[in-house]
Amino acid sequence: MNFNDLSFHRQGGWRSQFYRLQRWHTRVKFLGAGVSPDEQDVFYAFFQNCFTLKDWLKNSGAAGAADLNAFVDSYKEISACRDLANGTKHYNVTAASIDPGFFICREYVSPDSPTARSGSNSRPILCAGGIQWDLFDLVDRCMELWIEFLTSRHLLSDNR
Repeated sequence: MNFNDLSFHRQGGWRSQFYRLQRWHTRVKFLGAGVSPDEQDVFYAFFQNCFTLKDWLKNSGAAGAADLNAFVDSYKEISACRDLANGTKHYNVTAASIDPGFFICREYVSPDSPTARSGSNSRPILCAGGIQWDLFDLVDRCMELWIEFLTSRHLLSDNR
């Protein structure tokens, strides 16, 4: 018996990381404008946990490295997630998927704009490789893409 497998963080295998990712996704949904330091931490934790799912799937044997690398390379959103995860964990991105010099800033939003968050006149924006993403939209898209990946490989079915 491998006692490491009894550790809380490993119980449930890759699914435990997926459920953790879902919890971080839910936390993002409850954020205000997403620009305070505490709110930024929630974004960083989401992206770090989001990209780490790749390692959990590979290391548990649920998905192969080539398949996972193709998935990351196929979607700019997941590639941006990789850069955000690595940049917020390691300060510098040495092997960028999109842009080692990405930056996150606030963008002014008119209070009557459909993209305005309650009580705020700004929103967090990621600028990377000439692309701008609203961070809230990027979080949702990354979550959707992982669910599509897992579903297409029948990994979310109850009998696996």
